[in-house]
Amino acid sequence: MNKNFHFPIYDGLIPKVMLFSFISLLLFSLSKVFFTVIIFILLDFIKNFLELKTPFKYIPIKIMDIGIITVSYLFGLSFGLILIAFFYINKIIFSRLDDQAINSLPSLIITCLLTFILNQFHFLIVTISLFIMRYIINFLTDLFFLRYLKISNIPARILNIIFAYFIFNFIYFMV
Repeated sequence: MNKNFHFPIYDGLIPKVMLFSFISLLLFSLSKVFFTVIIFILLDFIKNFLELKTPFKYIPIKIMDIGIITVSYLFGLSFGLILIAFFYINKIIFSRLDDQAINSLPSLIITCLLTFILNQFHFLIVTISLFIMRYIINFLTDLFFLRYLKISNIPARILNIIFAYFIFNFIYFMV
């Protein structure tokens, strides 16, 4: 057996992981806000990449919705709006900007604003309530502006709410 055999896919992986870990720790030590925003942007980028390049065409975790609500609650309105901008940048990068994504802009902005306004209340109550409210606003804007209501989205959105509940609980206990 050849002792020098290695898998080419791992070439350079360890230095990249070490560099990413070092940069992440540096960002975290410099600014918790910047680190949190970057993490949500990267997770959404990875999610979009996986949905595009793998058989999993839908991953039932709305990372940017969770990120927008969390960052707006913890760090302020401006950082939530930055995440909204990157949500649309990721949609453009992956050619996934459709009428549904554009129509969700009002619900994202309203949710971001209300999260910032209600940040003196309990984290879990505000975040989960506004996550659900975001879907209600989105349904209403679909009905009024696009003149249709996709009932087929309801099971996926219920699954999103369940996953968001667990993620918000995890974030709550980590913060």
